[in-house]
Amino acid sequence: MTYRSAVDASIASIIGVSLTSTLVILVYAALQSGTPGVMVVVLPTFALVAGGTIWITFATSYTVGDGLLLVRSGPFRWRVPLDQITRITTSRSVQSAPALSLDRLDVAYGAGRHILISPTPRHAFLQELGEAGVPVN
Repeated sequence: MTYRSAVDASIASIIGVSLTSTLVILVYAALQSGTPGVMVVVLPTFALVAGGTIWITFATSYTVGDGLLLVRSGPFRWRVPLDQITRITTSRSVQSAPALSLDRLDVAYGAGRHILISPTPRHAFLQELGEAGVPVN
C-alpha cells in the first residue's frame, strides 16, 4: 500500500512564501537590469525550480510491498529492504528528509543507515510494517 507524506502547515507556508518571494525578487531584478532578454532566462529558470519544488511537495510517498519500503520524493528514490529495518522511532528532527511534516518516523536499517519519513495515516503504516515482520515498537 502507498502512504502519502503528512504535510505541516508551517512547511507548506515556508514553501509557498519562498516560491512567491523568489519570483518577485527575480522579476524585480530582471526589470531593473534594463536588459531586454533577462526575462527570457529568469522565468524559465524559476519555472524549473518551482516545478521541482512542487513535484517534491506533491509526490512524496512511501510504499510497502515486495519486501521493500520504497520512499519517493519527486525525482528521488530510496529502497529500504524490510528485512534490514532494525528500529523505528518517532522524531521531530529538522534534518533534511523526504518528509513534509516534523512529526516523523526515523527508520534505522542496514549498517547504521536511517531515513526520516512522515506517512499518513501513521497507525496503518506501522501496522502494515508490523504485519510484514518489521520490529515496530
